[in-house]
Amino acid sequence: MGRLAPDFNSWASPPIQFTISADDMVNSLRQKAEQAFTGDADFSLDGYDLKAVQQDLASDQQESDPELQASLAFMLGLLDYRNNRLDLAIAHYQQSLTFWQQNNNLHRQGILLLNIALAYYSKAEQKRTENQIYWEETRNYLQQSLEVFEQAQHRELVAKHINQLGEVLRRLKAWEELHQLAHKALKLHQNYDLPNQVAQDYGFLAEVALEQSRWNDAHELAQKALETLETVPNFLPQEKGLYHFLLAKSLRNLSQVNEAVNILETARNETQPQYNPLLYIQILEELHSLYFEQKQYEGAFQLKQKQREIESQYGFRAFIGAGRLQPRRQVINSENSPNLPSKHIVEEVVAAFGRQQDIQSLLHRIGRTDYKLTVIYGQSGVGKSSIVQAGLLPVLQLTSFDGLETLPILVQVYTAWESECGKRLTEKLEEVRSIRLSEPIETSAAIIEQLQQNENRNLLTVLIFDQFEEFFFTYKDQASRRPFYDFLRDCLNISYVKVILSLRQDYLHYLLEWSRTTKLPIIDDDILHKNILYYLGNFTPAVAKSVIQSFTENSQFYLAPDLIDALVEDLASELREVRPMSCR
Repeated sequence: MGRLAPDFNSWASPPIQFTISADDMVNSLRQKAEQAFTGDADFSLDGYDLKAVQQDLASDQQESDPELQASLAFMLGLLDYRNNRLDLAIAHYQQSLTFWQQNNNLHRQGILLLNIALAYYSKAEQKRTENQIYWEETRNYLQQSLEVFEQAQHRELVAKHINQLGEVLRRLKAWEELHQLAHKALKLHQNYDLPNQVAQDYGFLAEVALEQSRWNDAHELAQKALETLETVPNFLPQEKGLYHFLLAKSLRNLSQVNEAVNILETARNETQPQYNPLLYIQILEELHSLYFEQKQYEGAFQLKQKQREIESQYGFRAFIGAGRLQPRRQVINSENSPNLPSKHIVEEVVAAFGRQQDIQSLLHRIGRTDYKLTVIYGQSGVGKSSIVQAGLLPVLQLTSFDGLETLPILVQVYTAWESECGKRLTEKLEEVRSIRLSEPIETSAAIIEQLQQNENRNLLTVLIFDQFEEFFFTYKDQASRRPFYDFLRDCLNISYVKVILSLRQDYLHYLLEWSRTTKLPIIDDDILHKNILYYLGNFTPAVAKSVIQSFTENSQFYLAPDLIDALVEDLASELREVRPMSCR
């Protein structure tokens, strides 16, 4: 309410404070802790202010109750983990663990050891380079957790969590340990009738067989994994992707190449990158290799392009070459990962490619009523499309201006600009407000009408026309360009519409034709006024160094600081500037 309707929010009277007695608060906290330790499906920390509870406990002299403090520490750790404060989470878990070890509560010890392991798992996943110590810590705590569950005779918890250790052993390439663990897990899961985990056990064994060049065994085990998964009610298609990938690898090594390609294509269709980007990348890599071997070079090239795009989007690749930066994406439903807020991801990416100040300046312009039009211009390769796609667009989706929700519309195709713009507008309305239009928007008049309706819906529409020089390639004479000029004029005349044009600086003079042939009182007919133009330049050496460090820090491509210094020095021109494209 405060973000979307600040004026309405400000009319409210001062908040009414509801207090709770110390005994009720303690009972509530104990109940929450019991739910957390037992894995109760009703457990949730939403709307529960643990910091306030901690302060109230201190004021009510409840700090002397060590069991209560241990329970509170555990839940504070859960909250820290959910917000990706992993070191704080581990510290809180350790604090709670110490108490339960002293009191010999094996069940709660096991739960805490498991949560410490998951925190280290997340640290290993996010670090990606020099993360061996985190994987080892994850293995150590998972093993301790399983041993404690065994001592407590909670075999059902061993069955539930043993495959998490198997996944860590996969990452560590500890194949012999994984082989032994998978056989133990298989018997356990068969006894408890857990077919989903049984399929995973067969998958582990198939992968070990592949590493040991036992191709027939790998083929048989991958088939068993797929057959077992078919018995699971309502399994998700992406769950089959790994087993099809393992099956295809065994077929390739058994010289059944065509069958391997077909199975890999099936695996690719089943495996959505937002659920398992690493597996999706491995599938693309294997397919690329097979296509190349079969001399299908165009298909191989397209697969390599797609692989690099996914690697960049999910932070596996430091440098993407001549391609544009894409918005950073987050893995969905990652069992072992905390929830990273979208805002955190966007800020991380904007900082990574060195354009924080430019993004802030553009947001400032969009937020001001006297900046209706912004023209972003610069040399080819300076990063205009990257800053629009990977920076400005995702940031706008998380930003409101004076209580108005932002609706950013990106257009990059101009061959049929009316239908393209209408299509993008329709998609965004459906995505942001779940608004389904009765008729498609295919004319400029229909677009203008919809933009006026957006104004009534408390929406600020930002029309972004990227690579706008393409428009002049497509429409080569003034007469064919005139309808678009009139359309832009009408857009600028709508109160809650902003227009952004992004184009190369050597095409900037084409815009003079627009101001010469079209009355634009909203911008005083001066298209090249300093308040309209926004220059995007090269990096300074210091910014270039920071960008390279950011790209390589969490990817699998480590560069020594001295090497980065030398690289930046080589890239810097006589003007002591670095072209952003060369940093990618």
